[in-house]
Amino acid sequence: MILILYDISTSKMKWIKSLFYLILTIFIFSCSKEELKCSNCTNNFITKDMKVSIIGDSYSTFKGYLSPSSNPTYYPNSPTGVTEVSHTWWYQFITQNQLNLECNNSYSGSTIAQKPSAKESSYVERFPELGNPDVIFVFGGTNDSWQSIPVGDYQYSDWKEDDLLYFRPAFAYLLYQLQQTYPNAQIVNLINTDLKKDYKEAMEIICLYYHVCDISLGDFEKIDGHPSKKGMESICQQINLILAKETTR
Repeated sequence: MILILYDISTSKMKWIKSLFYLILTIFIFSCSKEELKCSNCTNNFITKDMKVSIIGDSYSTFKGYLSPSSNPTYYPNSPTGVTEVSHTWWYQFITQNQLNLECNNSYSGSTIAQKPSAKESSYVERFPELGNPDVIFVFGGTNDSWQSIPVGDYQYSDWKEDDLLYFRPAFAYLLYQLQQTYPNAQIVNLINTDLKKDYKEAMEIICLYYHVCDISLGDFEKIDGHPSKKGMESICQQINLILAKETTR
């Protein structure tokens, strides 16, 4: 009889432990999940035949669709399942909203801040080459975060060349220059998931300072750290969800 009670107790303990670990796993997952957020976004401004330009990194590349055409690409030669340009987030957004691609100046591996070894690839060097857009998507910061580019201090004027080696002043400089160079364009900044806190927070604060539409993406599927075909669809859906609403956030 004692043995039977022991077996029942052991069985219950195993069940309780299993339930505990299940709840713990769900809790950890829910805490780490990133959700779609936006600020400063005037929704419903997208209209048919608008010209769209993109300044981005590998997430926005596709061979044969970049300007300059010499920019290095990640897609389509990747393990992500993104094998056609119609799979990319930006192509889906443009076609679904009947827009026109003005220029895609994306560059695989590029950072917003300057790097002495790759100055020409940085966003702060490439921003003048976006054509004559009505909408500019800025999708960056991923490589700055991955490579731990020095964050630096917040700075909104009087930039010197050495300041642009730091993420915060470089991102502020980029948004300022985009507004000055393309005064009639709507600027939309996209923030990737899984960025280090300092980089994500810096983009949110600097976008707020310049009144730039800022979309922090929710979780989407990645393979080898890059959007999969399914992930690309999710990015497009999230952007559409924000820009299609009728209120201003």
